[in-house]
Amino acid sequence: LPAAPVPAAPDRSPVWPAGVVGAITHTHGYCAAAAARSGEIRSVGLDAERHRELNAGVRRMICLPEEEAGLAGLPTGVSWPAVVFSAKETVYKLWHPVVGTWLDFHDARVTLDPDAGTFTARIAPARLHAAPVADPPALVTGRFSVDADLVRTAAVLPLS
Repeated sequence: LPAAPVPAAPDRSPVWPAGVVGAITHTHGYCAAAAARSGEIRSVGLDAERHRELNAGVRRMICLPEEEAGLAGLPTGVSWPAVVFSAKETVYKLWHPVVGTWLDFHDARVTLDPDAGTFTARIAPARLHAAPVADPPALVTGRFSVDADLVRTAAVLPLS
């Protein structure tokens, strides 16, 4: 495709050229973008966050109690709540262009598979029933990576 600007909408989301879906992310010292043809992919999400411990108040805002319980059994040395936070940001960036509505942190339940470097997010049934589109994404699978400084997550929603 020819080069084209990607301006920001009033809600700060990127406005992709016709025929394109995509997502952007940035954090201190890092930025990334992913784009695909809308005839091949329904939506794309990605996020990058600093790899750091999150305080208890932030964790309660992001994680459901069952997510916190599941994280307790994962290997040490990784800030798993930061991975959940990034995964939920990725899910939102994938959800919003398709559905056009807000998705709160507690509207998605994330399960991590550290051995495979994957996550699964299940969208709350109440949010699905309230969606203004016929086929909102109910299940999102994606990948994550963690290094000393960054957590990165990404997911692709295929066409139905």
